[in-house]
Amino acid sequence: MSDLCNHSSVGVVAERDGKFLLFDRQKFPKCKAPCAGHVDLEDGLNGVPTGADSEEPAFRAAGVRELEEETGLRVHARDMKHALKYVAKTKCRRQSIDGDEGWHLWRVYRVQIDGWQQERGKADESANLAWFTPDEIRKLTNLEPVWGDMLRRMKVI
Repeated sequence: MSDLCNHSSVGVVAERDGKFLLFDRQKFPKCKAPCAGHVDLEDGLNGVPTGADSEEPAFRAAGVRELEEETGLRVHARDMKHALKYVAKTKCRRQSIDGDEGWHLWRVYRVQIDGWQQERGKADESANLAWFTPDEIRKLTNLEPVWGDMLRRMKVI
């Protein structure tokens, strides 16, 4: 993982039986959210993202990695369904690689989780993992704002 932000973020919305996995983030921003993280050099994305389709494999690889790191759930990249490409003005805990602060290009995926997989958080990444119905998500007061907007755009809530 790099200490620099290249403005690229991936999100993975895990779904099981009509419920969605959320947890309390243990790093900035500390709030309730689905799985998310940066797309770094080890994922094959060099520099600032452009949104080109050629970047998709790097975002998928990062999504698989982040989902396992934050929730313990393992999926194949081919099982993740692209749900949203989104540019958001958001603060970052990392320093920008180009001095342009406060934005990320997101690619968000949805993935169905088999009932046999047990979620488990990594203590420094996530806590209080739980499956929420769309109505329960709508009522949360500590949902990360960017996720509230993305989940609405995806018609999850």
